[in-house]
Amino acid sequence: MKVAVLGTGIMGQGVAGTLLREGFDVTVWNRTRSKAEPLAGAGAVVVDTARQAVAGADVVVTVLFDGDAVLEVLDYAADATGPDAVWVQASTIGEADTARVVRTADEHGLRLVEAMMLGTKKPAATGKLVMLAAGDGALLDAVRPERTRHQAPWATGRSGACVVCCRNGVRERSR
Repeated sequence: MKVAVLGTGIMGQGVAGTLLREGFDVTVWNRTRSKAEPLAGAGAVVVDTARQAVAGADVVVTVLFDGDAVLEVLDYAADATGPDAVWVQASTIGEADTARVVRTADEHGLRLVEAMMLGTKKPAATGKLVMLAAGDGALLDAVRPERTRHQAPWATGRSGACVVCCRNGVRERSR
């Protein structure tokens, strides 16, 4: 399976590195190419544009800075994806931006999954992120890592953060 990872900051590097270790064919892109270059040593193909990254990918994962960055890249690269590609939006963005991403993906005819990653640099680098995913169940089945759980239909993926925060708060109070 060919996976394109768009955005190679702290989380994107961890996601791409884990995919490489698990044997996936990974292409990476970052606005600042030098941030993506270290992944070449692990076997990733580093490209200059998001369009190059998504061309031929079975799965596209966005791990970008904010909603505006996601929308800009989505608009720019969407028509370079294949008809069966699944776009996994894993950037940390708010509900309004998520709604905009869903609308934009629909306009481009993309098959979209929203995935929220719970964890920091170390879990990302070691493949131990927890993902809360929202979207069509059949698409989730196509891209489901072992630790992904289907949460709900659209625009509610971020609500899973409330569950985690509540759980963490209860844990802290009980200490």
